[in-house]
Amino acid sequence: MRRDSLFGLAVFATVFLWQTGNSWGQAPPAGKTRSITGTVQEAESGTGVAGVTVKVKGTEATAVTGTDGTFTVDAPRTDVTLELTEPDHVTVEVVLPARQKSVQVAMTRAAPSERVVTGIVKEAGTGKPVASAVVTLKGTASSSTTDADGLFVLTRVPMGDAQLEVSSQAHQAAQVSVPAGQRWSSSLSAAPGHRPRRRPSRPGRPPAPSAARCSTRAPAARSPARP
Repeated sequence: MRRDSLFGLAVFATVFLWQTGNSWGQAPPAGKTRSITGTVQEAESGTGVAGVTVKVKGTEATAVTGTDGTFTVDAPRTDVTLELTEPDHVTVEVVLPARQKSVQVAMTRAAPSERVVTGIVKEAGTGKPVASAVVTLKGTASSSTTDADGLFVLTRVPMGDAQLEVSSQAHQAAQVSVPAGQRWSSSLSAAPGHRPRRRPSRPGRPPAPSAARCSTRAPAARSPARP
């Protein structure tokens, strides 16, 4: 009788230790996950933010928000951290308790690092627009060519102070500074270039005819003189 009691007590102790070990401190069995749904909104307007990447940190689980800002992602049934990233917004991290299955996140727009600068190139003195002038962001390969109205649009200009270089075949090169944050550059003046003087013709040699005076037609025949 005593031997049976001791055996039963040993079995009970083993089962008890296994159960407590399985519920205290041990990870849940594989496949124990939950489905987390959520919405990502603009902090300013409350509208949904599309294209946000939602990642469960420490895992490979990711999701991308739809056009309405909603998403669904699988995560372990433990406390998890969601990392939300989008190029035009500040990255956000949200901690979700083990029992939470839904979340609503507000994202703030990030300060822009680049801008678009537009302006007009005009001829100094006359104020006429200069077409086909090349406006270049100094120190970079970013450039724009003016249209018939002298208008140019220069993209990917840093938000800080910028220096623009203006070049034209018929005008002298010019430079202009655009202050930080400014998106419209006032009219840029380009002074006309100096035209080379024509060399005088040598004595005894008639000047060569200009291209405008050249003709490819043979001269008309003259009628013979009367006796």
